Amino acid sequence: MSADPWKVEQLDHCESTMGVCRARIERGQAEEGLTVVTDTQFDSLWPSPPSVNLYFTTVIDHELIKNEWPSLGIVTSLAIAQTLLAEYRLRPVMDDPDRFFQSPYNGFLYLEDSILAGVATEIAEESEDRFRCIVGCGVNVNAGPDQYKTKVALDATRLFGGPMTSMFMVSGRRYETRLVLDQILHRLKINLAIYRENGPAGLAPELEGFRSDDAPHWETRLLRWARGWGLPDPLAE
Repeated sequence: MSADPWKVEQLDHCESTMGVCRARIERGQAEEGLTVVTDTQFDSLWPSPPSVNLYFTTVIDHELIKNEWPSLGIVTSLAIAQTLLAEYRLRPVMDDPDRFFQSPYNGFLYLEDSILAGVATEIAEESEDRFRCIVGCGVNVNAGPDQYKTKVALDATRLFGGPMTSMFMVSGRRYETRLVLDQILHRLKINLAIYRENGPAGLAPELEGFRSDDAPHWETRLLRWARGWGLPDPLAE
């Protein structure tokens, strides 16, 4: 991973940040770390009320075992969880690690039994020695309850299997979304360095701090991920 700062590109609106990053990669205009963030997006399953939340996608290269590329979703979710706890004293819980390895390779973070954030991972480009992946994230920061009563939000609630919440709805405080993004990306760089040096086992202790009590097999599945045992090949479907 380059020591150069990651490039953050701010948009007023777009169809989806994952689509923007995918197009940049296809045109050869995206290096690792390119992060596209937008005020709102029009073609995303994630509810995207304008100017209140974080909607972003980061380009990340994966050079390890072929069938472990969805691990980047776990690595990124951990960065979000660490940021919320360390910087804002909010402790989310993470989805079962297995979920990130099941199509469509996404998972959620929860606060008070409601969905706070979602992370989706896909391969945008493949070469002999690496996958260039895009990791799309929605983090509900400042949205209020009324913004989750729209048809799009209610459809997402049914699709994702739970109500939506935000940092504001839980704490009563407003937050600077760009600062939250910078903090998440800082944590993500650290996590990627650990992951690349030590594999999943290097992050397993941190993940344990964000386990859900409602997932009785969480420890077993986390251990399997950390040891690389029996992971399904996402491309062999």
